[in-house]
Order: sequence, then structure tokens, then C-alpha cells
Amino acid sequence: MPDADLLVSSVGSSLYTDGAAAAMPSTSKDGGGVPVFVMLPLDTLLDSPAMPVADLDAALVALAAAGGAGVMLDVWWGLCEPSPGAYDFSRVTALATRCADLGLAVQATMSFHQCGGNIGDSVTIPLPDWVLSAATREGLLYTDASGWANPECLSLAADHVAFLPSAKAGGGSLRTAIEAYAAYVQAFVDAAAKFITDGVITELQVGLGPCGELRYPSYPAGGGGWVFPGIGEFVCYDKRMRSSLAAAAASAGHPSEWGVPPTDAGSYNDTPWVAPFFHRFGGWRSPRGRFFLTWYADALLRHGDDVLAAIRQVVPAGGPLALAVKVSGIHWWRMTASRAAEATSGYVSLPRDGWFGLTGGGAVDAYARLAGLFHRHGVVFDFTCLEMWTWAQPVWVARCEPERLVRDAVDAAAAASVPFAGENALERYDEAAYRQVEKAFRRVPAGGRFGFTFLRLGPPLREAAHWAEFCAFVKRMRALV
Repeated sequence: MPDADLLVSSVGSSLYTDGAAAAMPSTSKDGGGVPVFVMLPLDTLLDSPAMPVADLDAALVALAAAGGAGVMLDVWWGLCEPSPGAYDFSRVTALATRCADLGLAVQATMSFHQCGGNIGDSVTIPLPDWVLSAATREGLLYTDASGWANPECLSLAADHVAFLPSAKAGGGSLRTAIEAYAAYVQAFVDAAAKFITDGVITELQVGLGPCGELRYPSYPAGGGGWVFPGIGEFVCYDKRMRSSLAAAAASAGHPSEWGVPPTDAGSYNDTPWVAPFFHRFGGWRSPRGRFFLTWYADALLRHGDDVLAAIRQVVPAGGPLALAVKVSGIHWWRMTASRAAEATSGYVSLPRDGWFGLTGGGAVDAYARLAGLFHRHGVVFDFTCLEMWTWAQPVWVARCEPERLVRDAVDAAAAASVPFAGENALERYDEAAYRQVEKAFRRVPAGGRFGFTFLRLGPPLREAAHWAEFCAFVKRMRALV
């Protein structure tokens, strides 16, 4: 397949809203209550984690006693496949063995991204050397307008390009990114088969981008220099994505200038009123702007669709292992018309294409499209920022609206009959944050509540006052109706 055709989409089509759905994962028993999981420290699989093994074991015992459902663990690509086809999940299965003893379940996240450089990252775990070197050589990292290639994860343009070495000695056939992802999941499922069958490892979250989320790395806090509440940047400047955009414009019969990204969309730390493209009646509303944004969003959805289709060949729907995908809660600039920070991340919502957005057709709801994709593959819709109260955010500075955003996600999942799960975006240990989470789950239909994963296990959570608040929260969530 020619490079330029890899990402060409049917721009403006109803992608991922039709088609047969895979079997949905089961939700909380009897439709009531919400199981609470806890994220383990990012460095749990390292040789010398910050939390000693004895302390981690004591925390697991306490979590089980408190009624916690289990833990979430990042299964880092950079640690568990140090060379092509050489997998080591021994520390994962050792943890699963202890969790089984305690009656705790394990959510395993296939972390096909770098740890380090984002908010809350306390350790650096890069992509495997053999992956990063091949991607750098082939130009298959997300690239911004300045030419900076972000090493956090592979570009979606890598999905169907054969560039990664295989395990065969003597220079065997090359693999695409999707083939490498699927092989990693297959190796994990084989290594953990007993724990999956026994109901210990119950969920596999599929990493689909930065921070394991299905989005573009449009707001990189590390090498990109982004700081809150910048609008971020479009990161579609690698040669294959630019060729794809040009081909999509030509295929649709548009002028050649439609085949390049907008040049007035600002930089990482701009506001919507500084970047002309994102002004209230800026270029994002124009036919050309709508074409570009739809292409950008479609490419992201196609990435999710293609990867999930490959993973479903390894993890069939209806089995004991649920699949989940995480969506980022990009709440800043939600109150503005252009919703710039969401748009640069690939979560594109558009008004009608007629007079002032009040007439005509073509309205687009980013979260409904995501939910349609998840429905198609029978996966859980996992959303962040459930702990946030809108008026506790810098509303006037950044036009934040996290509560409305959570409602958007919850309602989209419910409309698509997709199970909903949630996380807190920032570490919070206070009752106000817990009450916000409870409020969010009350909006979720009882039969659609999959679970909540708390960020994160560590010394602050284990402080006596914080632990008491958390235990009370777990009890309330288990009784939620």
C-alpha cells in the first residue's frame, strides 16, 4: 500500500457509528455498585522500585481488607520486550500470584508509550531501543510544525509500515507497528493464561497513544515545553501524515492548499484568541478548516479501529478478559466554541455547517464517535478527570469545564451501550474529590458501570487520614445505586 494512501479517510463519513458490535464486557454485579481499583506505582516492574516489596505487599493486604477490587499495572513495552520477540512478564505474573492469594483482580495496561515527561511521571521508561531507533530512522514519530519528533510513542502512521525487526535471527521479515502490538499482547496472554482463566487478570487496557490514551501527543509537557493551559499543536507533520492529508484533499477534489495543515493554529502555549484558526469565527469553521479537522480526527479513529481489530484476534470478545481504552479528559477551553485543546488532541467536535452553526448539517460529537468505535469492538470507555469540580478550576483563565466534559463522555457511552469506567486525572485524597467521582457514576446507567481506578498507590494514600477517607469512599462506591 503506498504511503500516501495509508491514512486517507472518507472525510465527513459516519465512521464507527455503524456495523455489528462485539460482545460487551460484563459490568458490576446486579447493575449496582462500582468496584474500585488502585493504580500501582509507575516503577513497580523496575529492579529497584521506590516502594519496597514489603511495603507494597502490606498495601495490597490493606487494600483487600478495605474492599478494594484490585490494582492496575503498567506493563511497559520498554521493560518487557527488551529485544524483538524476547518477552519477560515474570514480574507481572509474580504480582498476579500475590493478588490471587488476596482475592484482588489485576487490570493490565499494555503501555506502548514512554513513561516520563508528563504530569505525574516519577520515573523514565523509554520505548524499547530497537523500536525508537527504527522509528526515528523511518520518520515514524509524531512531529510538530517545528520538526520536533516526539519520542513518547509511535505515530499512527507506523500502523501499516513494515519497519520493526522480528525475532528471527539473521534479519528476518520486518513487522508493522500493529503486528508488533498484537504479538506483544499475544505473548502476554500466553504468559498470563492461568491468571486470566482463573479470573485474576480481568482487564487488558490497550495503549493507543501518549499516556496510554487514544489521542495525539498535542500537549507534551516534557520536550515539547507545553504548560497548562496551552491549546497544544497539531502533530501531523511527519512525511507520511502530510502525504496522507495531501492525498485526501486531492481525492476529495479540493485545491492543493487544502492538503497542508493550517498555518495559523498557534503554538503549544497559546490561547484560542491568540491563534486565528481557533478564534470564535476562525478558520476551524470554514470548509477547509472542517475538512482538515475531520481528516485529523478520522486518522485517529482509524488508528484505534485498526489496532483494536488486531487485538481482538488475540483476545476474542465474550471471553474472561475485558478490553478497555482510555480517553483523556481535556477540560481546558471546553467552554469556548473551537474547543482548541481537544481539537489538537484529535477530539474534534463541530457545530452545524450552516449560518452561525445554527442551521445546516455536519455536526460532529467527538465522544459519540469514540463511543461508536468502542461499541464496534466491545471495549470499555475509560475516561479521566472524574474528580474535578468545574468551579475549582481556573475557569476564567482557561475556560475549563470538566464536569460538562464528563457528562459528555458518560452520555456518549450510555447512548452507544458501552460500559463506562473512570479515573482521576490528578492525585487527590480529599472527600470533595471522592464525592465528585460518586456524582459522575450516579449519572452512569446502573448496568453500565464498569469500575473506577484510583490514581495512585503511594506514601500519600497510605497516610492515616488519607487512607481513612479512601476506605470510606470504597465503601460508598460499593453501595452506589
